[in-house]
Amino acid sequence: MKTGIRPFENLSVEDSVAGLQFYFLAKKSEHIPFFAALGSGGSEWNGLKVILGIGATANDSLQFIYEWQTNQPENLHTGFAALQYDIWYKFRIECNFTDTTASYFMNDSLIHTLKTIDILSINRFIVMRDSVGAQGPGPDGPKEYYLDDYAVYKR
Repeated sequence: MKTGIRPFENLSVEDSVAGLQFYFLAKKSEHIPFFAALGSGGSEWNGLKVILGIGATANDSLQFIYEWQTNQPENLHTGFAALQYDIWYKFRIECNFTDTTASYFMNDSLIHTLKTIDILSINRFIVMRDSVGAQGPGPDGPKEYYLDDYAVYKR
């Protein structure tokens, strides 16, 4: 089963800092991508223009994601650590419109900061399993990846 949450009705940040914080747990290896992200709507095939995410890869690594439209050379899906099981990770992403950066945190430690391009607003909260934009039933059923206590904020 492929899953996702895309719209977030009251979210529209065009200045200051847009943020997402959540906890993530993997009970065992599932060999699927799973992540939560901030984003903005667009005309790409998946309905998104920007994705700023963090989560697990299909190869059981932790990764941060920066996508600005589809198939751009600036897009990153960067692994930064091995996925450990039965451990709650605290993840946070912040998009700073003042200095045009995105910052990624794990357990309150900075993982990476990068310069962003042409992000006009953050207006989506996204949770994806398997692939962005590909929703519908799948043969594999439930997976033991968990997301809890998420907060989407502006500061």
